Order: sequence, then structure tokens, then C-alpha cells
Amino acid sequence: MVNRRDTIKLAAGAALASQFGTVLASEQEATPTEDLSGIFLAGATGGQQTPPVETEAQGTAFFGVNEDGTGVDYALAVQDLEDITMAHIHQAPVGEAGEVVAWLYPEDAEEPDPISGEFDGSLATGRIEEDDLTGTLEGESLETLLQAMEGGETYVNAHTEEDPDGEVRGQIVTVTEVVDCLGFEQQATPEAETTPEDEETTPPEDEETTPPEEEEETPDEDEDEETTPAEEEETTTV
Repeated sequence: MVNRRDTIKLAAGAALASQFGTVLASEQEATPTEDLSGIFLAGATGGQQTPPVETEAQGTAFFGVNEDGTGVDYALAVQDLEDITMAHIHQAPVGEAGEVVAWLYPEDAEEPDPISGEFDGSLATGRIEEDDLTGTLEGESLETLLQAMEGGETYVNAHTEEDPDGEVRGQIVTVTEVVDCLGFEQQATPEAETTPEDEETTPPEDEETTPPEEEEETPDEDEDEETTPAEEEETTTV
């Protein structure tokens, strides 16, 4: 049975398989984890369906709260999914089926829009606002949806003609959970790594320097010898 940890790993794998994962890995060192709040991911597979569905199809969804907090922007991509009919956010924890609380495909719709044949690529992009909430969240604030997403109580579901109850499902998780799972934070600041500022540098002990001994000048022997001028030499006459 798929558990919460498994869904985070699936979302992490989906992130790494996308350009978003590359950006996340390269920028994590410069972006504190707390600044990533309001971003969510989901990696959808058949194994997360209740009950599980045998399929090669997969899906990836990204969600982010817009700047003024009035909506949740999203992008949904799928691979190897045939005869798609619709896609939604449902409300339920891992391993349980729940009601639709927001439509993803078609955007701003309440009816399926079938796509014949196999589909690969971006299925839907859009923005979820308070008026778009339905089911158990109809009439509720956008903050209620975000709280459910943060609490692991929502999932993405893509439906097909063969599997009308859903062919691939992905529990929505926060990007901070994905960061922790992939270990970017640890890679950015390994414990063993020290910076030059942190290293205690001990200046070398001052070596007692002894000035070189002055060589005692030894005058030339020739200079030391007392020289007697020729005119002062004692002469002996014969």
C-alpha cells in the first residue's frame, strides 16, 4: 500500500524528471527552505489509485499561490495517458477516495472534454480561485484548500474512458517535503564543510630571531705587523 512517504518520493521523482526539478536543485543553496512555502507538487501513478490501476501512464502537477494570494496557479502534464476525459483535485488522505474540490481539466468546466488517443505533454494550466471550489469546499475560502493541501489531504486525479474513476493519482505534497526528501539542503551545507572564516587560524609562533653575529673583523696580518721605516732602522757600521 502506498503511504505518505511514498507519495513524497514520487513527487520528488516527478520534480527531478522536469525542468522544475533542475531549477530547484540549482537554486536551493541560494533559496532558504521557508521561502518555498506556497508551492506544491504531485507525482501521479496508477499504483496510488484506490484500488490500484495497472498502467504505464504517469502525471506531474505543480501548484503555486500567486503573489496577492487570491489564486493557486497550476500546471498538469501527463505521459502515455489514453482517452483522457477530465482531471481534478480531490480531497482525501493517502489510500482513500474523496470528492472533487476543484477542476483542472477542462479549466473552468463542470463537464468532461474527452481527448481521443494517447496523450503526452501539458494537459492543463490555469488558476484556481475561491469561486472555482466545489464539492465539500464549495463556498469555502481559498485558505481552506491550501490548508488541506499542506496537510496531505488532497490529490490530483486524471480520468480516462477506460478508468472513469481515475487512471493515475498523485497525492499533493509541499515542495519543502520534496526538498527534505531529496536532501538538497544537506548537499548545500554539508556538516564537514568549513569556510575559511570558520577555521581558527593560529598565527605561527614568533621565532626568536637572533641577528647574525657580527663577524669580528680581523685586520690583515700585514697591517698588524709593526712596520719600521727604513730610515728608523738601526744601522750598524762596519
